[in-house]
This record gives sequence, C-alpha cells and structure tokens, in this order.
Amino acid sequence: MNIGFLSALIAAGSFISLLYLSPASSLIVFFIASAPLVWLRQKIPVRAAVLYQISCALFWVVILYFYIDIQRGLTGFLEITGELLFGRQAPSGAASAAMNSFGASYCFLRAIYALRLERMPIWDYFRYYFFLPTFFIGPIMPPEVFLKQIPRVNMEGIAAGMTRILMGVMRFWASSLVALLIPNSDAASMSSAAMAQPALTLWFLTFLAGVWLYLNFSGASEIAIGVARLAGIHVPENFNNPFAATNLVDFWRSWHITLGDWLRSNVFNPFVRLFSGKPNKTRGMILASMVVMLICGLWHQFTLSFLIWGAMHGGGLAFNQAWTSLCRPRLGPMVYEHGSYKLASWLLTHGYITLSWSFFFPAVDGDLAVSAGYAAKLLFRW
Repeated sequence: MNIGFLSALIAAGSFISLLYLSPASSLIVFFIASAPLVWLRQKIPVRAAVLYQISCALFWVVILYFYIDIQRGLTGFLEITGELLFGRQAPSGAASAAMNSFGASYCFLRAIYALRLERMPIWDYFRYYFFLPTFFIGPIMPPEVFLKQIPRVNMEGIAAGMTRILMGVMRFWASSLVALLIPNSDAASMSSAAMAQPALTLWFLTFLAGVWLYLNFSGASEIAIGVARLAGIHVPENFNNPFAATNLVDFWRSWHITLGDWLRSNVFNPFVRLFSGKPNKTRGMILASMVVMLICGLWHQFTLSFLIWGAMHGGGLAFNQAWTSLCRPRLGPMVYEHGSYKLASWLLTHGYITLSWSFFFPAVDGDLAVSAGYAAKLLFRW
C-alpha cells in the first residue's frame, strides 16, 4: 500500500472516529485555536520566537480554562462568560469541568510541542493532532517522533499490537477488582472510610488507590500503544514500574513518563537554563521543581485540591534535589547503597506519595475539605 495513502487513511479514520466519539464543536475548537498559530511560527523572526511561543501558550491556557466539557458543549462557555460579564451565576463546577474536559489538556500539550518546531505544515499538524490512539489520554508523543515514522501494516506489528491491547485489557480488569476495595472513588466514601477505618488500614487502602490509578491508566496506555502498533506507529512508553522507585525523582521518571518528558522539556529545562552558570543553580533547580509540579497539578484540574497535590510533589522533588546535592554526598556510598537505606527511602517515598493521594482523590468532586480531613486522619489518627 502506498505510504502517503496509508498516512492519509489513518488521519481520515482517526478524525472520523473522533467525530463519532466527541461532539464536533468540542473536537475541533482547540485545533482551530492552535493550528494557525503553529503554522505562523515559521514566519516569526528568530529573535521574536520565544516571545511568540510564550504568548501563544498563554492564549491557549485561557482557551484550555474555558474549554468546555464534551457533555456540555458551548452551553458551559456561555454560562461562564455570562457570569464574568453580566454577573449571572454559572452552575457550580462549570470552570473545573471546563479545565478538565476530556482530552482537552492533551490537545494543549500537543500544541505546545508543535509550536517548538520551526516549521509545521497544517497537514502534518492535522495528522499529529488527531491521531486517534493518543488523542484522549496520551501517551504524549513529540511531533518529530510521530511524523518521522512510516506507517506500515504487517503481521509482526499486528501481533505486537494485539499483545499490548490484551495486556491493557487485563490491567483494566485488575483495576476493576482493586476499585472494589478502595474508598477514594468519591467524597462520601472517603469521609466514611476516614471515620470508620483504623489508621493502618486507611494507609493501605490509600496506597491501593494509587495502585488502582496505575493499573487503570497504564492499561489505557497499553491499549493506545497497541492500537498504534497495529498501524506500525511506535508510541513512547508511559510507565516503567513506578512502585520500585526509592525517591520522587525516580518515581516521576517512571510514572506518566511522557508527561514528565513534556514538563522537563518545556518548563523545567528552560527554567533551569535561566540559572545556568550562576552560583545559585541548585536553587534554580529547586524552584523549577516547584513550578513544574504546580503546573502539573493545575493541568489535571483547576482546583485547590490539585494545586496542593502539585505543591506536595513539587516540595518533595525540591527536597530530593537539596538532599542529593547537599546531604547525600556526605553519607558516602556505604550508607546510601545499603539495603536498609534503600528500604527506608522506599517507605518514605511511597508513604509521602500515598499521603498526596488524599488530595488527588476524589478527582471528580475536588472537595478540599474532604481531602484535608482524610489526610489529617492519616497523619494524626494513631
């Protein structure tokens, strides 16, 4: 089969399938807002490129904030705009739903990646943006990684793709079993568990909530990778045994890997470069860790709960940076290579991650009072 025809067929099939899965207005609004700006990037002088990129990113943040949940269409946008302009009360949670609309945040990440290229033809952006397997929940693939691949259908790819899809389905099945045990699915269940369960049980159940999220999300990533593999497209891995991590840096290198790569490439590294060659470079890395994770929290959903979750991980990463730079060298390899040190590091790392899940769940409710009360029970109910 002709390669160009196969690429066009994949693009057309992805777009038509997405039209079936999502209302057209919700599907294309961010594409319309981003495609012309991505194309215009090639017309911008080199000296003005950074300012142009920052301006586009800020504009897209505004679009993302008002991007409407696919269940509500343009109605939600009018409701929020009416509140801002005329004082009419918008329904509760309208802005949060808009920020967390299905797939919108991944559209934003793809647009920023594309904007970094000096030249991106509209057709290439269309193929990259609307690639069905990764459209809704990633993995997040840089455009140069996607566009340089030649689609091909063969038995090897079909076998590899079906294997990954089966693994993803099995993880979904496992996550559905774990979901029967955890109390973090909604605010009422969290409140009830915090009142009824002893502390150690509550810690274990909250750790299981992280396991459930891992199985669910990594299962979705496996299916996305498998479906892409059927067409001969290699999508980056998104998870690599994060529960083996003994510090937060390793955890984020193996949990939602492609989001971590995006944050490092587009936020962390540019921030650190500002401090390059300066005596306070370590301080720059610490500040960058905080900024990155605050952005990560708000990217998930625009609520105080997610902001606190991001701040906790940012603070944890900053502590890890300080410890690695200032304290660990004084211990010597005999200490930090010892099994007891690694065990203590694992327990501290995953205990801290487990505590942070109190603010990540319940994601839909975003009830800060419930999350704070739940975290207090974990810390003080002994």
